[in-house]
Amino acid sequence: MRFRIFLRNFLLLILVSALFAGVAFAITYNDRQGNLAITYDNNTRIVRTAIRLALNDATRTMEAGIPHFRYLVIEEGKPLIDVAVEYNTTIDVIRMANRLLPTVDSGSGVRLIIPQNVQVLSPPRTYRTPVYVANGTETLEQLAAQFDVPVEILQEDNPILDQRGIIAGDLVFVAQLI
Repeated sequence: MRFRIFLRNFLLLILVSALFAGVAFAITYNDRQGNLAITYDNNTRIVRTAIRLALNDATRTMEAGIPHFRYLVIEEGKPLIDVAVEYNTTIDVIRMANRLLPTVDSGSGVRLIIPQNVQVLSPPRTYRTPVYVANGTETLEQLAAQFDVPVEILQEDNPILDQRGIIAGDLVFVAQLI
């Protein structure tokens, strides 16, 4: 009789142990699958970021000599003449592009459009702010029609985008003729 009770308790212990082992395995397996998915997503993001940065660096190197525009925060008190020299433009072009009065000679901590390697804005024009951020589905021709600006002006003000096309996230400088 004692042997029977011992055998029954022993089998019950094995059954309960097996159940706990099964539950532990299921939990561990699901955690592993979840961790693999997270690791895969993180690795995918890292690779995408590396590719995007490499393409950006390569594109910027190719585009370095082309006159183009920058959208920068100019520190408060920084002389605009220093900014003009740094970006190979003139203080008058910076003033015109940003609708600044002739008496403004320094930055005020706000974003300004800086036409890099541009000496004259002809025809005279200012720019819409905030700068238009492309969603990647539009063309310069469509934006010209949308903002009622000659496509030639958009192409002149955005020569890099004119050459390679618009990519989602690109800043498009949209002129307003004076």
